[in-house]
Amino acid sequence: MKSLEKVDYKKFIVPVIVGLIIWFATPLRPVAISVAGWHMFALFVATIIACITQPLPIGAVSIIAFAWVVLTRTVPMEKAIVGFGNASI
Repeated sequence: MKSLEKVDYKKFIVPVIVGLIIWFATPLRPVAISVAGWHMFALFVATIIACITQPLPIGAVSIIAFAWVVLTRTVPMEKAIVGFGNASI
């Protein structure tokens, strides 16, 4: 298990930059995709890249992504938490 002293913060750069580029490319999104859907896509891509670059373990990256989804109000807290109640997870 990594401690915060051993976190390679440089590995956060690529996922954050890619996520921000997609996030702010909202005016260029396909018409059929809502703004919230586009923002969710940006957070999803950034999360996948972070899982590949592994600045933290995958669980920690997922929790950070979950927090950003809720903090940016892309998905309301109630809907975000419902996913954890699913038996298949």
